[in-house]
Amino acid sequence: MYELGSKKLQLGYWWVTHRQGMRFILLIVWLFFDILLTGFALLQVTLYVRELFISNKITADITNNTLNYREVRKFIEPQKPVIGSIQSFLSDVPGKIDVATKVENPNEFWRIDKLSYQFIIAGKIFEEETIFLKPQKSTVIVHFGIPGVLDENLKNTVKITEIEWKNTKKLETLDTEVTISEPEYKRIKLEDASGIQSTITQVKTQVKNKGIYGFWDAAFLILLRIDEEIIAAKKARISPLKVDTEYTIEVQWNRGFAPSAEVQIIPVINTFDPENIIL
Repeated sequence: MYELGSKKLQLGYWWVTHRQGMRFILLIVWLFFDILLTGFALLQVTLYVRELFISNKITADITNNTLNYREVRKFIEPQKPVIGSIQSFLSDVPGKIDVATKVENPNEFWRIDKLSYQFIIAGKIFEEETIFLKPQKSTVIVHFGIPGVLDENLKNTVKITEIEWKNTKKLETLDTEVTISEPEYKRIKLEDASGIQSTITQVKTQVKNKGIYGFWDAAFLILLRIDEEIIAAKKARISPLKVDTEYTIEVQWNRGFAPSAEVQIIPVINTFDPENIIL
């Protein structure tokens, strides 16, 4: 018969008395490693999701930078000025016509310090003229007294010969505070000594500079329009245009225009040239 030694009996007794405790310890160890492995797995999932998010963000940023290239170009390269169609109409001088068109600076951060241009009318190139334009502003250019008659079939164009750009901010561009009263538009009938009647057109308005700077030279373009069509134009100058002083502008044409014509007055004041500013 097999006999158990005292050591084996002691070991068996210890196992019987400590079996529940050992099982509890094994359960604790198993739970520890289970939690450790589960935490490691969750960490891997978290890192994967984070890397995926970063990768998607980088891809989106690259895509947005590509799509926003036009936005970036606003700062590094100006867009060309937009020139409208040329309108022609009878001049106040018999046998001549005037031509006009709209010029727009579409740039938000670029001003035009000098734009030199030439009208080409019926194949003839006329003398060079210059204008200036603030960011996102437009004006009308007019050439007066061209010999000829109105002809819709003629191809008239404007050739830009030189542009001087300056990158700027809106706050860096001096704004004028010139107020123009509601223009008075009149058709006046006249009769000469021999009894011959005629009609002239007169436009009268008041101009006042409410800003803090005066200007040595200020021009005002007076247009008569029916809808969007220019039917007549005049230019008046005030030199100098002093601060807080009211001036009267009065122009007339030697013929009558429709009572429905609307008056548009465009100030042409060079605020970019320091020599034109009266401090």
